[in-house]
Amino acid sequence: MGLPRPASLSPSSISAFKQCPLAFRFSYVERLPEPPSPATTKGTLVHRALQILMTRPAPERTVPAALDDLDVALAELTGAGADLIDERPRAGLFGLEVAFVHPDSVHGVLSEVVTGG
Repeated sequence: MGLPRPASLSPSSISAFKQCPLAFRFSYVERLPEPPSPATTKGTLVHRALQILMTRPAPERTVPAALDDLDVALAELTGAGADLIDERPRAGLFGLEVAFVHPDSVHGVLSEVVTGG
């Protein structure tokens, strides 16, 4: 039984094929899911926090509100199966707040989410 051909090929898909035809097949033909990369996880978290922030009335869109919304987004990320080392952001260097995502959740890379404190 053959697999259907992709309808189109983008430059990134061609590059993926040139780097590793088997990885191309898994990703573009069989469409097997991959665990998110650290950058994807961080981007998803920040995007969700901004989505929550934008549901607030304009006068309530403040930095403290954004930090509260980041806490909500972190809770959602945990609910989606990510293993967080920090359940709430903690004080980091230079007055920044940090929360760490366990390496098992993002390709074996310890990832941190940093916010202005």
